[in-house]
Amino acid sequence: MSAASRRGAPTTDPGAPRMSVVIVTPDTFATIRRTVECLARQTARDALELVVVAPSLARLDADGALLASFARVVRSRRGHRLDRAGNAEGGAPRRSSRWRRTTHSRTRTGRSA
Repeated sequence: MSAASRRGAPTTDPGAPRMSVVIVTPDTFATIRRTVECLARQTARDALELVVVAPSLARLDADGALLASFARVVRSRRGHRLDRAGNAEGGAPRRSSRWRRTTHSRTRTGRSA
């Protein structure tokens, strides 16, 4: 891998998505459906790569027709790493990539509470 590609230099593939959107669901596609529908209505949807992260791909029950409007869709099981091509790497999840749910609240001044 060249130094330029490690730095995230633009790809020369004209069909490659221009932006990636990562959406994490704690359970199934139904939880993120409204967000995906909003993204699908965007004029740049054909330039978007949608990365859907779920605890179980078998139970995800994604809407294929809705996802077809994006340039590329990657489905990943929570805790698995993706390579640069967006493919899930095999093996057990790494301990450092455990699911963490955080809640951030902000005060009127913009500082974290």
